[in-house]
Amino acid sequence: MQQSNDETNKPLILIVDDDKDFRAMMKIALEKYGFQVAEAEDGNKALDLLYNLKPKPSLILLDMVMPNMNGLDTLFNFKMHPVGKDIKVIMLTNKLDIKEELGQLYTKMVKKFGGLEFISKTEDLPTIIQKINNSLNITNNIVNNSSK
Repeated sequence: MQQSNDETNKPLILIVDDDKDFRAMMKIALEKYGFQVAEAEDGNKALDLLYNLKPKPSLILLDMVMPNMNGLDTLFNFKMHPVGKDIKVIMLTNKLDIKEELGQLYTKMVKKFGGLEFISKTEDLPTIIQKINNSLNITNNIVNNSSK
């Protein structure tokens, strides 16, 4: 499948989450805000996609709690592979108590394995989009360009 120049200029975001409703909602929202989107329902499928996707994702939104392979293990595997080592990753979860329970240790683990930050899936969409823009150093504010 050949992409138009318009499509190839859009950053590709890989959403890795076992919640299909969340993936669907984020896909619609991210496309509205000018991103291309790929999806995977668990860490194993995400790794397969990562190694085969062209172009490579600019950023991965990675759920922390998933069956088969949790987010931290998936992050570690992304970063250990030459294809994934330079891709930016934002960790997501609904389970805020995980971060609170582990505190500084958790944040250090995520950062040590290459995660940029950890955000709640319940944050409002403009905040999530702004964090993605900041992570990708996007200066033309896509949040304000969503009505195109």
